[in-house]
Amino acid sequence: ASKSRTLALLRKRRKVDKEAAENITSSESVDTDFLFEPSDLERVRVHPDDIKYYDNFRMWRYDIIDKEEEGDTKESKPRGDHWTPFHRLDKVRQMLVETKLGPKL
Repeated sequence: ASKSRTLALLRKRRKVDKEAAENITSSESVDTDFLFEPSDLERVRVHPDDIKYYDNFRMWRYDIIDKEEEGDTKESKPRGDHWTPFHRLDKVRQMLVETKLGPKL
């Protein structure tokens, strides 16, 4: 009885390990929202006062220029500053900031 119980536990463990391995390979697809080009990183502006007063970039305010606004002609009105705290940015923009300012591995 003990031998059959051990075999059943081994089969169950193999099944769980196999399912976990399948989940890892299926979740390795790349989310295109989190792929940034160097031009995307240049669109991020940091509030100059925040750099002086806070060490942590997650406490800073950011002005991220949209791609549509970046290509505007000089005939249009100048764009004003739109400072947004890090915690108010959406996940994609937070990842953009972390990619630019986070630790380099």
